[in-house]
Amino acid sequence: MGTVFTDEATRRQLLADGTLKPGSKEGSYDLTGIEFGGKRYPGVDHMDVQTTPFPAASAIGIDEPTIVTIGYGFLRQYKTVWDYRLKRIYLLAR
Repeated sequence: MGTVFTDEATRRQLLADGTLKPGSKEGSYDLTGIEFGGKRYPGVDHMDVQTTPFPAASAIGIDEPTIVTIGYGFLRQYKTVWDYRLKRIYLLAR
């Protein structure tokens, strides 16, 4: 689970290209084609899509137009290393 924060035009494009698909829960979406550092990862089910800016973006210095928040359901599949200074999360095989 998680949330995609983006504008309406990008939401429509993600739906059109199949990156976002209507989910099994009412009002949710499944996110596919996730890629970090050139490596593809399994999709995330039951995502919420908000066409508003990520509330904490400016406070933490993020100016990206589209932000994806992911939760424990995705991260538990990996060992993670969190680099707060560089604002990166490294996903490692278990």
